[in-house]
Amino acid sequence: MFAILRSYGIPEEIVQAIRVLYDDSTSKVFVDGKLFKEFKISTGVLQGDVLAPSVFIIAMAYVIRMPEQRLNDLAYADDIVLLEGSLIRAQQQLDRTNNSVLKAGLEINVGKTKRMELNTLNAAHGTLTPNGEPIELVADFKYLGSMMASSEKDMKHHKSLAWVVF
Repeated sequence: MFAILRSYGIPEEIVQAIRVLYDDSTSKVFVDGKLFKEFKISTGVLQGDVLAPSVFIIAMAYVIRMPEQRLNDLAYADDIVLLEGSLIRAQQQLDRTNNSVLKAGLEINVGKTKRMELNTLNAAHGTLTPNGEPIELVADFKYLGSMMASSEKDMKHHKSLAWVVF
């Protein structure tokens, strides 16, 4: 992560200040008036962390621009859609993406990752697997708040939300 920040020209003083936030971090949990034993945090940048969105976007920009990689994708913050015309090419792209994110210190969350096929006469037989874990095949999924398979279904959903608010 720190090498990526440097590659974007972030001054060394800022990189070191960020490093201080994450190196040898510890935490304690306070529940029902009781403070529990201190423990070491070893997971890196956490969701909800003030710097998390910025650091993640910088890391993903680095991954996507890696010279040995070409992605056919839609990307917005941590919502990424990889696009391909065949299962074989999709697996190759997934492997390239997975290798790049691992180099950047990130990992694909297979539990949150979905696979959808559109406009296919025959469903592709096989699975997509980063690190050997199969990705779930779904009929529809939400990307940036909209359902991908059917704009009619999506419009009905948004209309129903508007009526609830009204």
